[in-house]
Amino acid sequence: MWLYCWPHAVFHTVRLFPRYDRKAIIVFLMLLTVGLVFVPLWIITRPSSTNYCEVDLFSACVLTAVFSFISAGFALCLAARDPVPNLIRTIFHIFGAANALLTLASLALLRGATSCDQTTPELYLFMQITTIIGMVLLVLTVILALFWIYEERHPGTVLDMRRQTGFCHEAYTTCPCVWHV
Repeated sequence: MWLYCWPHAVFHTVRLFPRYDRKAIIVFLMLLTVGLVFVPLWIITRPSSTNYCEVDLFSACVLTAVFSFISAGFALCLAARDPVPNLIRTIFHIFGAANALLTLASLALLRGATSCDQTTPELYLFMQITTIIGMVLLVLTVILALFWIYEERHPGTVLDMRRQTGFCHEAYTTCPCVWHV
C-alpha cells in the first residue's frame, strides 16, 4: 500500500507550493522516488535473494519492483499535471486497489515464510518491512474511505466547508491533505 500512498503524498506535497514555484520540490521528490524504485531492484539483484525458500518471496519482490515503477510514473504524473484528469485519477485508484491486494498477498506469504530469514535475509527483511508499512497504510486508507463513504451518504456531517461544520472540521483545518479522498 506504500506504493499507492507515495504518489498521493507527492501530489499533496507539490500542491503546498504555488504553481510558479514547484520545480525544485518536484525535482527533489522525483529524486526520492528514484530512491524508492531502486530499493526493490537492489534487493532482487542480491545474490542471497535467489536462494531457496519454501515460499516464493522472490516473485513477490519482483512484483513489488514492477509496482514501484508504476508508482514512480504516477508520482511524476500527479506532480506535473495540474489539474489531474479524471481518467488518471480513476486508473490511480485502481492501482491502489491492486496495491492493497499485493500487500495482503505479501502478508499471506510472510506468514508461511518462517525459515526464509535464514536463507534469504535481505529479501525477507525487505518484504517484512514493506508489508508492515503497507498494512498500517491500508488500515489508514480504509478508515479514511469510511469517512468518505459516510460523507457521500450524509453530506455535511463529516465536513461542510461552506458552513465550517462537521465532526472532522477541526482535524481538517489542522491537516487538510489527509482528509482529501
